[in-house]
Amino acid sequence: APETMPNRYVVLHVRTLMASRNVRSVAALQRLLIAAGVDISNQQLNRIVDNRATLLNMTVINGLLKVLQCSVYELFGEIAVPAKTSN
Repeated sequence: APETMPNRYVVLHVRTLMASRNVRSVAALQRLLIAAGVDISNQQLNRIVDNRATLLNMTVINGLLKVLQCSVYELFGEIAVPAKTSN
């Protein structure tokens, strides 16, 4: 039987980057984003920080890169979840 490929999922490392950049809260991150011209609600930002966001626009991505002073490679990661095999 052919081996099934794992499902791959994009994850955001915002929480880790916030800690290493000394951004202590989602509210503080929101203030930085708004100052950088990114209008984002606390609720939406919480979903992003907790990796529950299903959509992410380029304005928000670019804002996160700017205020967290990181690269795309630092902001995004991926996890592989083994595909369920049917017996």
